[in-house]
Amino acid sequence: MTDKENKPHEGGIPNGGVMQTHDDWATAPPMEAVETTLFKAYAKELFIREITVFKYRQTRMNNKIQRYFNSTPTRNALARVLCLATYVNQPYTKTEISEQLGVSRQAVHDLIEECAAEGWAELAKPESRKRYRASPTLIEAGESYAKFNFDTVRESGVVDAFAALSSLQKLRQAS
Repeated sequence: MTDKENKPHEGGIPNGGVMQTHDDWATAPPMEAVETTLFKAYAKELFIREITVFKYRQTRMNNKIQRYFNSTPTRNALARVLCLATYVNQPYTKTEISEQLGVSRQAVHDLIEECAAEGWAELAKPESRKRYRASPTLIEAGESYAKFNFDTVRESGVVDAFAALSSLQKLRQAS
């Protein structure tokens, strides 16, 4: 075994999450153990990041739009659906939004009416189609959240842990 194996455990992961090297493959840990270790490292990083997102949403209540869309999971998801509709230039009907969110059409109707009254959702043209998308105000708020999300993913170890686990699984499938 090498000196890397003699490092103390950091953050509960042997060798701070660094793969141990072995001089003799016969003494290498079983692939299942390596995969389990990588999965646990990924899960830990994911949990840390999700707690960060949760805390951010709880403290990000500085204005009416933030308070509204951070108040329930359905409202939060509605903001994403409306922004997506704008990004892909495919506004959605209330029925389509209802299906995407897994909530009743009546609930979506009420939410869309509230958002339209505040200027966060808008009726797409032609108006006869009754399709909705995010307003520029909601797009701006959504992009602010996307920037936060990008920064937290970049600063966390979740991407590296995912890449390591995914690479190992691909190697196992190929062999």
